Amino acid sequence: MINKERFKSFLRYSVFVYLVIIIIVGFSMHFTYDVIHKPKYSEQVNVFVGVFNIDNEKIEKKLYSGYEDSKIKVVNVDNADYTDTYYPVVFTTRGLINTDILIINLENITDDDINSLFAPIDNISEIVSSEFEYYTKDDHKYGIKMNSYLRNYIHYDSKDYYLFINKNSDKMAKFTGEGTDDGLNALANIFK
Repeated sequence: MINKERFKSFLRYSVFVYLVIIIIVGFSMHFTYDVIHKPKYSEQVNVFVGVFNIDNEKIEKKLYSGYEDSKIKVVNVDNADYTDTYYPVVFTTRGLINTDILIINLENITDDDINSLFAPIDNISEIVSSEFEYYTKDDHKYGIKMNSYLRNYIHYDSKDYYLFINKNSDKMAKFTGEGTDDGLNALANIFK
């Protein structure tokens, strides 16, 4: 038989167990919701920008326009300050892994890195019909000078910034030769 004293004792010593169970259930529900609703990697276009200051929300909206009825659900823009001491580490981890488009200056990149990290964009004129100043190497176009584009979104300094296509991108098959061309719309939107 449960009396009043026994019930108070039960609550006093067991309330922590119930709180832990509630917290575990809450985290489990949150994790499950994230897994179900977060876009898969194949449904994202990822852009890395190596500048100090950027308006992520505005640039993501600009790059996402035209994707409303496609399988791409989100365009993510990540940035890092190239003057930071940890920038080389950030660039090799966040900048090169799982990104499709990179907008960076050449301060921390060597000529040998260009061939190994970025895809040639010799046929870019099939996507964007503008005249550009290019970064060229070995008779191939690798980057597009970006100083006059995206001024309303990216706060440039006096350095020259270039747009590159990640050689490992699976959404830029026109340049990398593998995957799909799902990221080309974001690339074209940069120059609109």
